[in-house]
Amino acid sequence: MGRTQTLRCAMHENSWLCTAKGSFRHKQTIAVKDIVSEPSFLSHTMSRLLLLSSLIMSVVSTACSESKTPSIESYKTLESSYSNPLVRVVAVGNVPEEHLRTTLQVVTDRGRQLVQNLGSDPLPQSSVYIWEERDDFESAYGEKNNFTRGFVHTDEWAVHVHYTNRSPAKGALHEYAHLVLYSLRPTIASESRWLWETIPIYISNRPPAPKLASLKCISSGSTPSFQNLNEHGSNIYRIGFHIGDFLIGKWGWGGVAKLLRNGGDIEAAFGIDETEFHRVWLEHLNIQRKEFSQDC
Repeated sequence: MGRTQTLRCAMHENSWLCTAKGSFRHKQTIAVKDIVSEPSFLSHTMSRLLLLSSLIMSVVSTACSESKTPSIESYKTLESSYSNPLVRVVAVGNVPEEHLRTTLQVVTDRGRQLVQNLGSDPLPQSSVYIWEERDDFESAYGEKNNFTRGFVHTDEWAVHVHYTNRSPAKGALHEYAHLVLYSLRPTIASESRWLWETIPIYISNRPPAPKLASLKCISSGSTPSFQNLNEHGSNIYRIGFHIGDFLIGKWGWGGVAKLLRNGGDIEAAFGIDETEFHRVWLEHLNIQRKEFSQDC
């Protein structure tokens, strides 16, 4: 049975910073953080804080017996300076504070811009969890996976990214963009995987865009089909930035929003079939290479 050993809270830069020792369920962690960071709650005395925190920890301790969960040794919360915060960033483990602040700024500013570009309704306040330990990150993900660097829980408006000794801001922005697309078209991930990945890759440049000359799946007469991009394990991550660049350059963000609302259906959005789409894209790319591979 999991149990919480200690909960320590202190004022730090006009906000509460709490450190919990022990292991407890992920959702209970969010609940504790919400209470600790609630502005109205902070107006009460410290004794009230400690008393309520103890009560919460007793509930959490009981809930821990339900399943084995990642060990979360500390967390830190930063809120956006906007009057209606869009994002909160949580470190699960030891993540340098400058990375938390950078992630908060990048995801808030560029995420809000994406919402405006697509004409989407504002998202609920979303949480970005930055995981230090790979094993704990994979436990939260639900399976062992050496390649995944981030994922989302759309039902919780939550982003999860793995920290790898460099700023996680762009990776977090990539995952946040998935939440924006989900808010516009909840079924888009299953309808059009290539579009579901293209827009986050384009706005975050994560994964970084390779040079066109290095992409073996583009030649003077061929580009990958949508079926290939939907089904191939990695092609969309190699070519997604260049697709996004073409879509926005040709039809603008309004056209991309229309394509999303139509589930990635090119004909419904732009009045052309897939063959014509690839012809226009090839014309835009102006690639001279003759050799072609199914793998980018």
